Amino acid sequence: MKRHVDGSAVSILLGVAVAAGGVLAPGGPAHAHGALASPIARQYLCFKERGYDWPADGSGIPGADCRQAYRETMDPWPFQQWNEVSANPQDKGDTLEKIKAAVPDGLLCAGGDARKRGLDQATQPWRAQPVTPDAQGRLELVWDLTQAHNPSWMRVFLSKPSYDGSRALRWDDLEEIYNDDAPQPVPGTPYPTYTVKVPLPADRAGRAVLYHYWQRDDAGNEGFFNCTDIDIQR
Repeated sequence: MKRHVDGSAVSILLGVAVAAGGVLAPGGPAHAHGALASPIARQYLCFKERGYDWPADGSGIPGADCRQAYRETMDPWPFQQWNEVSANPQDKGDTLEKIKAAVPDGLLCAGGDARKRGLDQATQPWRAQPVTPDAQGRLELVWDLTQAHNPSWMRVFLSKPSYDGSRALRWDDLEEIYNDDAPQPVPGTPYPTYTVKVPLPADRAGRAVLYHYWQRDDAGNEGFFNCTDIDIQR
């Protein structure tokens, strides 16, 4: 089912709020945080590889892509905040235009936050993770959730064949491949997870960027944005 159609918000109230091991009553405080773990998002990869605490020039960061991302601002904030690359689109992003207003071209991977703009750097190519669609042509995505929240929904985009990664990602570079409610979280270690399977276009192979948007459907109004670099194997 398509969760949101641009131009109208489909209001579907389902699920329960889950946070910090407890169920929240309606209207209670809730926080949703996380990032794509498989295939892994840029900021989560850089966080896991570490090396950004010292030396201050970033020379301890092992990956050239993450090192360049750090040096864009000389600040580890994008990596330390791996689970909070977020923005607050008007009306919970019920149209694509409202999402674009909150997350402008050139800052898609940063979730519209200029302080995290290193995640959009295109000077040093990002490492692409090999992925193989299943027999139905779907790719499994797994989110690590430091705090889960339902109801929420997800939209997933894939970069068009014309995008080669030589500049920061723009909305016009993307085509939507998935739009639906978020699943219920599954308990896990170290974090609970969301798992969804998204269809990849049958004619796509090689490098691409997956762009993932996860939007809370509550008063918090927070949406989370991730860029993941993949190499589609056929």
